[in-house]
Amino acid sequence: IKGFGDPLFISEEIACFSEKLSKKLNLIKINNILLEQSFFKPRTINFQGTRSKSVQPYDSPNNALAANFNSICFKKLKTFISCEKSTPVLKEMIPLIEKSGLKSGRIPVLADKNQNLLYPGYLIKYFLAENKIHIRGSVKIADSALPEKLLMEYESNFTLKDIIEKMLFYSNNFTANQLFLKLGSSDGSASVKKSQKFFKEYLTLNNINAEIYEGSGISRSNRISAAEMLKILKKFKSHYKLLKTNNSKNYYKTGTLNNIRNICGYYINSKNRLFIYIIFDNQANRYPEKILKKIEKIAEKAP
Repeated sequence: IKGFGDPLFISEEIACFSEKLSKKLNLIKINNILLEQSFFKPRTINFQGTRSKSVQPYDSPNNALAANFNSICFKKLKTFISCEKSTPVLKEMIPLIEKSGLKSGRIPVLADKNQNLLYPGYLIKYFLAENKIHIRGSVKIADSALPEKLLMEYESNFTLKDIIEKMLFYSNNFTANQLFLKLGSSDGSASVKKSQKFFKEYLTLNNINAEIYEGSGISRSNRISAAEMLKILKKFKSHYKLLKTNNSKNYYKTGTLNNIRNICGYYINSKNRLFIYIIFDNQANRYPEKILKKIEKIAEKAP
Protein backbone atom coordinates (compact mmCIF):
# COMPACT_ATOMS: atom_id res chain seq x y z
CA ILE A 1 0.00 0.00 0.00
CA LYS A 2 1.63 3.22 -1.17
CA GLY A 3 0.70 6.66 0.14
CA PHE A 4 0.92 9.97 -1.69
CA GLY A 5 0.41 12.46 1.13
CA ASP A 6 -3.38 12.46 1.63
CA PRO A 7 -3.89 14.61 4.76
CA LEU A 8 -7.43 13.31 5.40
CA PHE A 9 -6.88 9.55 5.46
CA ILE A 10 -9.02 9.33 8.59
CA SER A 11 -10.75 6.26 10.06
CA GLU A 12 -13.91 6.71 7.98
CA GLU A 13 -11.77 6.85 4.82
CA ILE A 14 -9.67 3.86 5.92
CA ALA A 15 -12.85 1.84 6.53
CA CYS A 16 -14.07 2.79 3.04
CA PHE A 17 -10.68 1.95 1.52
CA SER A 18 -10.55 -1.43 3.31
CA GLU A 19 -14.06 -2.36 2.17
CA LYS A 20 -13.22 -1.47 -1.43
CA LEU A 21 -9.93 -3.39 -1.22
CA SER A 22 -11.60 -6.50 0.21
CA LYS A 23 -14.15 -6.53 -2.62
CA LYS A 24 -11.48 -5.92 -5.24
CA LEU A 25 -9.15 -8.67 -4.02
CA ASN A 26 -11.89 -11.18 -3.24
CA LEU A 27 -9.56 -12.85 -0.75
CA ILE A 28 -9.98 -14.48 2.64
CA LYS A 29 -6.37 -14.30 3.82
CA ILE A 30 -3.39 -11.97 3.34
CA ASN A 31 0.17 -12.79 4.38
CA ASN A 32 1.56 -9.33 5.30
CA ILE A 33 0.65 -5.70 4.84
CA LEU A 34 3.59 -3.79 3.33
CA LEU A 35 3.52 0.00 3.55
CA GLU A 36 5.39 2.07 0.96
CA GLN A 37 6.30 5.44 2.49
CA SER A 38 8.93 6.55 -0.05
CA PHE A 39 6.92 9.43 -1.55
CA PHE A 40 7.82 11.44 1.58
CA LYS A 41 11.32 10.33 2.54
CA PRO A 42 11.43 10.58 6.38
CA ARG A 43 14.92 12.11 6.51
CA THR A 44 13.92 14.91 4.13
CA ILE A 45 10.73 16.10 5.85
CA ASN A 46 11.89 17.31 9.24
CA PHE A 47 10.37 20.72 9.87
CA GLN A 48 11.90 23.57 11.83
CA GLY A 49 9.83 24.22 14.94
CA THR A 50 8.39 20.74 15.52
CA ARG A 51 9.63 18.57 18.37
CA SER A 52 10.42 14.87 18.04
CA LYS A 53 9.33 14.07 21.61
CA SER A 54 6.05 15.73 22.49
CA VAL A 55 2.50 15.00 23.66
CA GLN A 56 1.13 17.94 21.64
CA PRO A 57 -0.80 16.94 18.47
CA TYR A 58 0.62 19.94 16.59
CA ASP A 59 3.99 18.14 16.73
CA SER A 60 2.65 15.14 14.78
CA PRO A 61 5.18 14.04 12.15
CA ASN A 62 4.32 13.99 8.45
CA ASN A 63 4.49 10.96 6.19
CA ALA A 64 3.15 9.84 2.82
CA LEU A 65 0.68 7.33 4.23
CA ALA A 66 -0.64 8.75 7.50
CA ALA A 67 -3.76 7.94 9.52
CA ASN A 68 -5.87 10.38 11.53
CA PHE A 69 -3.34 13.23 11.27
CA ASN A 70 -0.77 10.93 12.93
CA SER A 71 -2.59 11.33 16.22
CA ILE A 72 -4.68 9.31 18.67
CA CYS A 73 -7.62 10.61 20.68
CA PHE A 74 -8.39 8.61 23.84
CA LYS A 75 -9.82 8.61 27.34
CA LYS A 76 -9.50 6.20 30.22
CA LEU A 77 -12.48 4.54 31.87
CA LYS A 78 -11.72 1.03 33.12
CA THR A 79 -9.48 0.69 30.09
CA PHE A 80 -8.38 3.11 27.37
CA ILE A 81 -11.11 3.78 24.82
CA SER A 82 -11.22 5.99 21.75
CA CYS A 83 -12.93 9.39 21.90
CA GLU A 84 -13.77 8.95 18.21
CA LYS A 85 -16.68 6.67 17.39
CA SER A 86 -15.12 5.38 14.16
CA THR A 87 -11.59 4.79 15.53
CA PRO A 88 -10.58 1.75 17.59
CA VAL A 89 -7.87 1.84 20.26
CA LEU A 90 -5.33 -0.62 18.88
CA LYS A 91 -3.20 -2.80 21.12
CA GLU A 92 -0.09 -1.62 19.25
CA MET A 93 -0.79 1.95 20.38
CA ILE A 94 -1.46 1.26 24.08
CA PRO A 95 2.26 1.61 25.08
CA LEU A 96 2.36 5.05 23.39
CA ILE A 97 -0.80 6.14 25.25
CA GLU A 98 0.55 4.88 28.59
CA LYS A 99 3.89 6.60 27.99
CA SER A 100 2.11 9.97 27.59
CA GLY A 101 0.97 9.80 31.23
CA LEU A 102 -2.38 11.33 30.26
CA LYS A 103 -5.81 10.00 31.16
CA SER A 104 -7.44 11.64 28.15
CA GLY A 105 -6.59 13.83 25.21
CA ARG A 106 -5.08 13.73 21.73
CA ILE A 107 -1.40 12.84 21.32
CA PRO A 108 0.86 12.53 18.27
CA VAL A 109 1.94 9.17 16.91
CA LEU A 110 5.66 9.89 16.96
CA ALA A 111 8.42 8.67 14.66
CA ASP A 112 9.98 6.61 17.47
CA LYS A 113 10.36 2.98 16.26
CA ASN A 114 8.47 3.93 13.07
CA GLN A 115 5.18 4.13 14.97
CA ASN A 116 3.89 6.89 12.68
CA LEU A 117 4.76 4.89 9.56
CA LEU A 118 3.11 1.70 10.84
CA TYR A 119 -0.05 3.21 12.40
CA PRO A 120 -2.08 3.40 9.14
CA GLY A 121 -1.21 -0.25 8.48
CA TYR A 122 -2.52 -1.31 11.89
CA LEU A 123 -5.80 0.49 11.17
CA ILE A 124 -6.06 -1.05 7.70
CA LYS A 125 -5.46 -4.47 9.26
CA TYR A 126 -8.28 -3.81 11.76
CA PHE A 127 -10.77 -2.72 9.10
CA LEU A 128 -9.82 -5.57 6.74
CA ALA A 129 -10.62 -7.94 9.61
CA GLU A 130 -14.00 -6.19 9.88
CA ASN A 131 -14.47 -7.24 6.24
CA LYS A 132 -13.66 -10.89 7.07
CA ILE A 133 -10.09 -10.82 5.72
CA HIS A 134 -7.53 -12.49 7.99
CA ILE A 135 -3.95 -11.13 8.11
CA ARG A 136 -1.66 -14.09 8.82
CA GLY A 137 1.55 -12.08 9.13
CA SER A 138 2.27 -8.54 10.26
CA VAL A 139 2.37 -4.89 9.21
CA LYS A 140 5.77 -3.93 7.81
CA ILE A 141 7.56 -1.07 6.09
CA ALA A 142 8.40 -2.07 2.51
CA ASP A 143 12.17 -2.46 2.05
CA SER A 144 12.02 -1.47 -1.61
CA ALA A 145 9.64 0.12 -4.08
CA LEU A 146 6.49 -1.84 -4.75
CA PRO A 147 5.65 -3.15 -8.25
CA GLU A 148 4.62 -0.55 -10.82
CA LYS A 149 1.39 -2.42 -11.62
CA LEU A 150 -1.41 -1.43 -9.26
CA LEU A 151 -4.22 -3.73 -8.20
CA MET A 152 -6.31 -0.78 -7.08
CA GLU A 153 -6.13 3.00 -6.89
CA TYR A 154 -8.03 4.76 -4.13
CA GLU A 155 -8.96 8.42 -4.32
CA SER A 156 -10.09 10.40 -1.28
CA ASN A 157 -13.74 11.34 -0.91
CA PHE A 158 -12.58 14.82 0.21
CA THR A 159 -11.87 17.63 -2.26
CA LEU A 160 -9.00 20.10 -1.94
CA LYS A 161 -11.60 22.67 -0.86
CA ASP A 162 -12.73 20.33 1.94
CA ILE A 163 -9.13 19.83 3.07
CA ILE A 164 -8.35 23.57 3.17
CA GLU A 165 -11.58 24.44 4.97
CA LYS A 166 -10.97 21.82 7.68
CA MET A 167 -7.30 22.81 7.96
CA LEU A 168 -8.22 26.46 8.55
CA PHE A 169 -11.05 25.69 10.98
CA TYR A 170 -8.97 23.39 13.21
CA SER A 171 -5.60 25.15 12.67
CA ASN A 172 -4.19 21.78 11.69
CA ASN A 173 -0.40 21.98 11.38
CA PHE A 174 -0.15 18.42 10.09
CA THR A 175 -2.52 19.11 7.19
CA ALA A 176 -0.73 22.38 6.32
CA ASN A 177 2.59 20.59 6.00
CA GLN A 178 1.12 17.66 4.05
CA LEU A 179 -0.09 20.23 1.50
CA PHE A 180 3.26 22.07 1.70
CA LEU A 181 5.12 18.87 0.81
CA LYS A 182 2.67 17.83 -1.88
CA LEU A 183 2.88 21.19 -3.66
CA GLY A 184 6.65 20.94 -4.01
CA SER A 185 6.76 17.26 -4.98
CA SER A 186 8.48 16.33 -8.21
CA ASP A 187 10.27 13.32 -9.71
CA GLY A 188 8.07 10.94 -7.74
CA SER A 189 8.95 12.20 -4.27
CA ALA A 190 8.61 15.17 -1.90
CA SER A 191 10.99 16.93 0.46
CA VAL A 192 11.17 20.10 2.53
CA LYS A 193 13.88 21.53 0.25
CA LYS A 194 11.81 20.92 -2.88
CA SER A 195 8.83 22.68 -1.33
CA GLN A 196 10.91 25.59 -0.05
CA LYS A 197 12.25 26.04 -3.59
CA PHE A 198 8.70 25.84 -5.02
CA PHE A 199 7.39 28.53 -2.64
CA LYS A 200 10.39 30.79 -3.18
CA GLU A 201 9.75 30.72 -6.93
CA TYR A 202 5.98 31.17 -6.49
CA LEU A 203 6.36 34.16 -4.17
CA THR A 204 8.90 35.79 -6.47
CA LEU A 205 6.60 35.27 -9.45
CA ASN A 206 3.77 37.00 -7.55
CA ASN A 207 5.99 39.85 -6.26
CA ILE A 208 5.56 38.78 -2.62
CA ASN A 209 8.55 39.27 -0.33
CA ALA A 210 8.41 36.46 2.24
CA GLU A 211 10.39 33.46 3.46
CA ILE A 212 8.55 30.15 3.84
CA TYR A 213 10.40 27.29 5.54
CA GLU A 214 7.35 25.14 6.34
CA GLY A 215 3.60 25.30 5.87
CA SER A 216 2.07 25.54 9.34
CA GLY A 217 3.73 28.71 10.64
CA ILE A 218 5.35 26.95 13.59
CA SER A 219 8.90 27.76 12.43
CA ARG A 220 10.34 31.10 13.55
CA SER A 221 12.34 31.18 10.32
CA ASN A 222 9.15 32.01 8.42
CA ARG A 223 9.14 35.72 7.63
CA ILE A 224 6.45 38.02 6.25
CA SER A 225 5.38 41.61 6.89
CA ALA A 226 1.82 42.91 7.19
CA ALA A 227 2.21 44.69 3.83
CA GLU A 228 3.18 41.44 2.08
CA MET A 229 0.42 39.49 3.87
CA LEU A 230 -2.03 42.01 2.40
CA LYS A 231 -0.99 40.85 -1.09
CA ILE A 232 -1.75 37.25 -0.14
CA LEU A 233 -5.13 38.12 1.37
CA LYS A 234 -6.06 40.02 -1.78
CA LYS A 235 -5.25 36.92 -3.86
CA PHE A 236 -7.28 34.72 -1.47
CA LYS A 237 -10.23 37.14 -1.36
CA SER A 238 -12.53 35.06 -3.61
CA HIS A 239 -12.13 32.11 -1.20
CA TYR A 240 -12.52 34.01 2.10
CA LYS A 241 -15.53 31.94 3.20
CA LEU A 242 -13.22 28.96 3.64
CA LEU A 243 -11.88 30.71 6.74
CA LYS A 244 -13.30 30.18 10.20
CA THR A 245 -16.09 32.58 11.19
CA ASN A 246 -17.82 33.31 14.47
CA ASN A 247 -20.69 35.46 13.22
CA SER A 248 -20.61 35.41 9.39
CA LYS A 249 -19.17 38.92 9.56
CA ASN A 250 -15.59 38.16 10.55
CA TYR A 251 -13.66 35.46 8.66
CA TYR A 252 -10.28 35.02 10.25
CA LYS A 253 -7.16 32.99 11.01
CA THR A 254 -5.04 33.34 14.13
CA GLY A 255 -1.37 32.50 14.58
CA THR A 256 0.27 32.13 17.99
CA LEU A 257 3.78 31.40 19.21
CA ASN A 258 5.49 32.47 22.43
CA ASN A 259 5.49 36.31 22.38
CA ILE A 260 3.69 36.35 19.03
CA ARG A 261 -0.07 36.83 18.63
CA ASN A 262 -1.40 37.41 15.13
CA ILE A 263 -4.81 37.54 13.49
CA CYS A 264 -5.82 38.44 9.95
CA GLY A 265 -8.81 38.01 7.72
CA TYR A 266 -11.86 39.70 6.27
CA TYR A 267 -14.56 41.74 7.99
CA ILE A 268 -17.97 42.32 6.36
CA ASN A 269 -19.71 45.42 7.71
CA SER A 270 -23.48 45.99 7.97
CA LYS A 271 -23.47 47.57 4.49
CA ASN A 272 -21.96 44.33 3.11
CA ARG A 273 -18.63 45.99 2.39
CA LEU A 274 -15.57 43.76 2.79
CA PHE A 275 -12.46 44.95 4.65
CA ILE A 276 -9.12 43.13 4.80
CA TYR A 277 -7.17 43.42 8.05
CA ILE A 278 -3.82 42.17 9.36
CA ILE A 279 -2.69 42.42 12.98
CA PHE A 280 0.84 41.19 13.75
CA ASP A 281 1.84 41.65 17.38
CA ASN A 282 5.22 40.56 18.76
CA GLN A 283 4.49 41.58 22.35
CA ALA A 284 3.27 38.86 24.71
CA ASN A 285 1.22 41.15 26.95
CA ARG A 286 -0.99 42.55 24.18
CA TYR A 287 -4.10 41.12 22.61
CA PRO A 288 -4.82 41.55 18.88
CA GLU A 289 -8.51 40.79 19.53
CA LYS A 290 -8.83 44.21 21.25
CA ILE A 291 -7.30 45.90 18.22
CA LEU A 292 -9.71 43.97 15.99
CA LYS A 293 -12.70 45.35 17.95
CA LYS A 294 -11.50 48.87 17.15
CA ILE A 295 -11.09 47.94 13.48
CA GLU A 296 -14.65 46.58 13.39
CA LYS A 297 -16.01 49.85 14.82
CA ILE A 298 -14.15 51.85 12.19
CA ALA A 299 -15.41 49.50 9.42
CA GLU A 300 -19.02 49.91 10.60
CA LYS A 301 -18.72 53.70 10.32
CA ALA A 302 -17.35 53.49 6.79
CA PRO A 303 -19.72 54.50 3.95
